[in-house]
Amino acid sequence: MQILRAILYSFFLFLIFEVVALSAVSWSFYESVRNSLRQEAILSDHRARDLVLALAKASETRWHKAGIQELNKTFQRYQEQTGKDPEHFVINEIALVNTKGVILSHSNSSYTSEVVEKRKPSPVYEGQQFFRIALRMRKWEWSEPLLTPDLKKPFPPKMPVWASEVLSLIPEANANQAKMISPVYHESKLDVLGLVCMTYTRGNLVLLFENQWKLCQWMVLNYSVIAFSATLFLSALFILFQYFAKSDGKSTEIETEPSFLEKKVYSDLPDSKLEPEKETMLNSNVSNRVSEEIQELPAVSPVPAITTPQSGRVMDAIYLG
Repeated sequence: MQILRAILYSFFLFLIFEVVALSAVSWSFYESVRNSLRQEAILSDHRARDLVLALAKASETRWHKAGIQELNKTFQRYQEQTGKDPEHFVINEIALVNTKGVILSHSNSSYTSEVVEKRKPSPVYEGQQFFRIALRMRKWEWSEPLLTPDLKKPFPPKMPVWASEVLSLIPEANANQAKMISPVYHESKLDVLGLVCMTYTRGNLVLLFENQWKLCQWMVLNYSVIAFSATLFLSALFILFQYFAKSDGKSTEIETEPSFLEKKVYSDLPDSKLEPEKETMLNSNVSNRVSEEIQELPAVSPVPAITTPQSGRVMDAIYLG
């Protein structure tokens, strides 16, 4: 029975420790992925902001036909170089747009195949809210990343379905793409000539999730070992407690047995005759006490009998004091 009790105690204790460990790992994994995405987003936004401001400054001095054609090559070169970035900061597209929404320069040559005079305002920029905000920005004003629903793309196909479901619970994963804008001012006047708009990917979700998943597996292994060690330790304490409790119970049973010098009389006689000596002593004590009380009583003179002359009988008289 004690062995079965120890086994059940160890099993339930290990089960509780494992549930606590897996809960801690799950929460740590969620917080780690979220913090990593947040940190990567902040770093990517800073890099995108610096790059957009630099391109806007360079566009002010190249606001002519030859300069605009040169910016096409510059934008393409930036896009190609970011594809090799070790931190996976990827530029999707860079565009230079005038105040009417016409694309002047673009990292994709298909948007600049026609002559500038024949190009029409692009619906991607014309009338959009971020386009109006950019035209009202002050010179050298820092832009904040713009997150729009059309930039939320599905997760990469290389990622498992369950990984996509996990990342869908994290808001930072749903906003992995952003836009950064900066107005282009006249070189010597405070007139807005257009804007530079850059769309970029903040980080590689697949690589980030793979690294975090390896960390999660390592944490599960370590926490499981810790839970198993704690279970063994507490189970050993429980077994030792049972052993010492059993030993203490045996020692108390030995102490309750009669001592060697104690004398007890056992008899098969009825209860009235189990201790005759004690009853005899009690009767003698009672008789002695009664005799002493009788001796202490005062002597009372006898009352003479009253004889009636008629009947000649003697009647008892009651002494009334």
